[in-house]
Amino acid sequence: MGGNCAFRSDSSVVGRFHDARAPQLDISRPYRDPALQAISIYMAAALVLPDIIGEDLVDLREHFFEHRSWFFGAQLASVLFSLLKTLALQGHLPNRMDTAFQFTFCAAAILAFVTRSEWFHKLLAPGFGLLFAVYIALLFTRL
Repeated sequence: MGGNCAFRSDSSVVGRFHDARAPQLDISRPYRDPALQAISIYMAAALVLPDIIGEDLVDLREHFFEHRSWFFGAQLASVLFSLLKTLALQGHLPNRMDTAFQFTFCAAAILAFVTRSEWFHKLLAPGFGLLFAVYIALLFTRL
């Protein structure tokens, strides 16, 4: 029995182990879910106005500046989730104009996040509204 081996080579077993693959990490998966963008928009909307309990007077200016970093952080997250969702689903960023507007929104949100100046925020509100209106108008002329 000198030629016999105690271990048997079974090609079917070896084949099964060979074909077994380690789980693949798909980092784009969370960004394909449009819920992330919706949640960040919801969070921004929830932060706009204070919770009013009873008949207490609420200083809206004070509330805004207390919550501005969270508000603009949620705005920034919304735009980033939008870009990442497009990148994950289509494999590339949106067209140049769309991407340029979205990066402009990101820059505005970052500036608003770090700037406490009241005059800056008073100018940002109508400027951001106008920019958003132009963005929507240009976006729908291409559809």
